[in-house]
Amino acid sequence: MNQKQLEAFRLVIKTGSLTTASQQLHVSQPTMSRLLSELEKSIGLKLFDRRQGKISVRSEALAFYESVEKVFLGANYLRRVAEEIRNSVGVRLRVGCLPALGLTFMPEIIVGFYTMHPRTSIELTVATSSSVGESIAVGASDIAVVEGTPNLIGVDLLKSFSIPRVGVMRADDPLAQKQVLDLNSYSAGRIVWMASVANAQSTLVRDLGRCAPDSRGSLFVNLASTACRFVSLGAGIAVIDPITAMSLPLSGLVIKPLEPQMKFQFSILRSEKLVLSKEAKTFLDALVTRCEAIEKGLFASDTVVS
Repeated sequence: MNQKQLEAFRLVIKTGSLTTASQQLHVSQPTMSRLLSELEKSIGLKLFDRRQGKISVRSEALAFYESVEKVFLGANYLRRVAEEIRNSVGVRLRVGCLPALGLTFMPEIIVGFYTMHPRTSIELTVATSSSVGESIAVGASDIAVVEGTPNLIGVDLLKSFSIPRVGVMRADDPLAQKQVLDLNSYSAGRIVWMASVANAQSTLVRDLGRCAPDSRGSLFVNLASTACRFVSLGAGIAVIDPITAMSLPLSGLVIKPLEPQMKFQFSILRSEKLVLSKEAKTFLDALVTRCEAIEKGLFASDTVVS
């Protein structure tokens, strides 16, 4: 497997055409076909079906493409870094964050930091915790905030935080009249789940499974904001992190504490491979201070988001 073969494969997937890909790579179609065949042989995977001179993409090719694209994105990022170093544009800080925090208070921290350090370029990537963790493990991020307490090679877990999850329901739901949402007596069929039952690493799913193991008829989403949207449409209740619950602009939703209490854990990570700049350390201090404040701040037992 070599760079030329990967470039050929990537262009075929992106353009959807062997002819167009050949033109962009400035090679003949026979050469392009040979490069693809050599790639398949070197990795031991059949990526394309070939019939009457045409090729069609197999599911294996799409799965392989995701990782290939990350390689090229990483290379492009290194080119940008080199250009910025040549142009002396100042310090660059790369921050990765899970949506629960990246869509709420992280922009506030960055704006406050940027006013004091205007020459620092900040790149915020909001993605799933697994993607953010992978990014910092390979040195593509300097600082990250992820759900849970992951143990990743090449990554320092600087500090972890824990806050109680909350239940979100419509204001006209009969449960909205209760002080506490008791999940032990609640049907899992009306819960909008935050993770797939198949995800064995989800503490939320395990906890809810112990309370109400029958999950048939449930909804499964990967964003708390999506879960709350389903709730607003009458799909049931959602169990989410309180940061998102208190930040959403959706109207007519009631937030309740849970029984039994379920914790939402999140951690601040940094790459062992990189030396943080003075500016990055200042940002890190501000991030830790804000997370500590969030951990100490208890949410009201009965709040309507209007």
